[in-house]
Amino acid sequence: MSEKNTNKYAIVDLEATSASSTASIIQVGIVIMQNGQVIDEFASDVNPHQELDDHIIHLTGITDQQLAQAPDFSEIARTIFELIEDCIFVAHNVKFDANLLAEALFMEGFELRTPRVDTVELAQVFYPTLEQYKLSHLSKVLNLDLAQAHTAIEDARATGQLLFHLMDKIASLPRQTIEMLLTFSDNLLFETELVIRDAIRGQNLGLSKEYVMLEESGIVLRRP
Repeated sequence: MSEKNTNKYAIVDLEATSASSTASIIQVGIVIMQNGQVIDEFASDVNPHQELDDHIIHLTGITDQQLAQAPDFSEIARTIFELIEDCIFVAHNVKFDANLLAEALFMEGFELRTPRVDTVELAQVFYPTLEQYKLSHLSKVLNLDLAQAHTAIEDARATGQLLFHLMDKIASLPRQTIEMLLTFSDNLLFETELVIRDAIRGQNLGLSKEYVMLEESGIVLRRP
């Protein structure tokens, strides 16, 4: 994989008719980020050609009347594919969003084969003591900007902020800690390890003079 690709992220959020793997997409939000900066965005409602249940209407604020005026997914599939095909696919619970979008794209003749990163898992690794990992809760705790939860583009923007907040946190860790994390990174879901490697790109791994490692435990401490 080229360095350009590993630095470019498509942060994706979907709203759908249900949480099922067979759900239909009703809203797409995509934010393209590189080096911590937003370089492109895409947002669209999608007509699912079925009525929404009351739970989804209440959760998202999306109505049947709104979606009746929206394009079919087939009308926006190529635009979405060309926007994200050379990126790392990032989502908050990436299994749902990536699988649902890949299936919808496949039905339109596009095969999505991007690496995938889950910000839920990253947050669990680097903030292990939090009570919950919903995007709304993380946004509140970490002071991220989430204007309207369960609106696809707003959720995608907040997830992008979360991603680069986590990358900044990773980059600030003692280098020995990062080396240890990379040792266990094969246990992470999908290609989440790529974020750790991207966050430390250009660093010379090895223990900084600011820190000392306790040899028996492997614990890294800041020097007094």
